[in-house]
Amino acid sequence: VDVVGGVPPGPTNDECYFQGYSSYHIHEAMLRDAPRTVGYRDAIRAAADTMGAARAVLDVGCGSGILSIYCAQAGAQRVLGVDAAADILTVGRECVRANGLEQRVGLARGRLEELDLGREMAARLPPHADGAALSAADVDVIVSEWMGYALLFESMLPSVLQARDACAAARRQAGRPGRVRMFPAQARLYLEGTCDPGRAGFWKDVHGADMTPLGGLVRSDMAANASVETVAPDSIATDKAEIVNFDLEAVTDAELDLRNVPFVLCPRENKFAAAPDATLVIDALVLSFDTTFNGDNGKKTVLDTSVTAPSTHWAQTCLWLFHDKGDGVTLRRGERMEGRFSMVRGKENQREMEIEVHWTVAGANGVNKSEGKIKTRVGTS
Repeated sequence: VDVVGGVPPGPTNDECYFQGYSSYHIHEAMLRDAPRTVGYRDAIRAAADTMGAARAVLDVGCGSGILSIYCAQAGAQRVLGVDAAADILTVGRECVRANGLEQRVGLARGRLEELDLGREMAARLPPHADGAALSAADVDVIVSEWMGYALLFESMLPSVLQARDACAAARRQAGRPGRVRMFPAQARLYLEGTCDPGRAGFWKDVHGADMTPLGGLVRSDMAANASVETVAPDSIATDKAEIVNFDLEAVTDAELDLRNVPFVLCPRENKFAAAPDATLVIDALVLSFDTTFNGDNGKKTVLDTSVTAPSTHWAQTCLWLFHDKGDGVTLRRGERMEGRFSMVRGKENQREMEIEVHWTVAGANGVNKSEGKIKTRVGTS
């Protein structure tokens, strides 16, 4: 162990990440998230023919083993789950045995980037009928629940793509052409505006007390850090812009850093007061996502985290429009918010997201009436 100034180094960002996923409470929260868990179960069941025909299924970030179990229940004969969180993996193996699937499901501990997949598959899964051991070339399907807040927080998707590419390369070398099937197969990220006028005004009169000094500190934190919360559908004041649409069977790691993606948000007419000169203040931009699973015979299952969908543990991610020219973005009838959205992996911690939004308010005649920008983050602290 390297010691600097007499103090051993603390855990790395990745070590903290995997330690966090050894917590049973995190897995309980995810398992109790019915739209998430039932959505994956139903998507896997809708691909029962695909699962049954697969030589092998790889579950990246298997955790408690729930998705590996669902794959085997749907007909998969060989499923390898991989996770670097040691404690939960031990319990996951017990869950596999509790479901009587230990002959078809094996769970391996380690970072996917460092594991020898072929060796793990040969050691933990039954061989082919002719006695030949399995290898990475046998992976036909990859399943993973990799999504984080604002879709990409925690940066698990790069590991999934690395597994996809490694298995695809092994397949080509073994003379098995064709893509590895991905579950989910598609992911889309959306942006829309919300009005929350009570958020800032709350601190002036907190049940009879002026708490604006505390409110100022909260505002500063909200400006620097995106908040994860459930947004009321009736607070949405604009249409929705699609920021990105990933084909998960083809997208590359480099494309996961989103830079200067253009967007346009138009206000909803029913959010204006009756007066002709009424204005509308957009207090925050809201990020949500959905993922699509391709089943057998054209069946599709969509897992949706939008404000109108059943609530999930991802909720929505709010980017508060506190900027150097004031709070919020004011729109009048006929105006729209045009801008560019960037979200990239953090410089110091690749599992965090750094977000920057630039915008202008454009009138009906196309003339820009105001502009602004925010910088914020989706972080671990």
